[in-house]
Amino acid sequence: MASDFDLSSTFIPSLYKPASLLPIARHRESLLYLIENYPVTIVVGHTGSGKTTQLPQYLDQAGWTADGKLIGVTQVGQLLCSMITTCFLLPLSLLLIE
Repeated sequence: MASDFDLSSTFIPSLYKPASLLPIARHRESLLYLIENYPVTIVVGHTGSGKTTQLPQYLDQAGWTADGKLIGVTQVGQLLCSMITTCFLLPLSLLLIE
């Protein structure tokens, strides 16, 4: 079964970027400071900048997951699409049922 899943066939070296070279890396300390000192921190950046993959790792390394605490990451674009779809389709489905 393990032989069915071969990473070497799906790994594309030209798309891989070491974490230290991602745009978010140079802001690590500033982000940790802001998150520690403010109740809400909104991080905006380009796709592939490391927001979703690196920030949770920074928080974990800084001790935020001690004692079983969890880190949640939301992606507003995906939430917004779901909300718009629901708001549009729900009334439409009710009209179709009637």
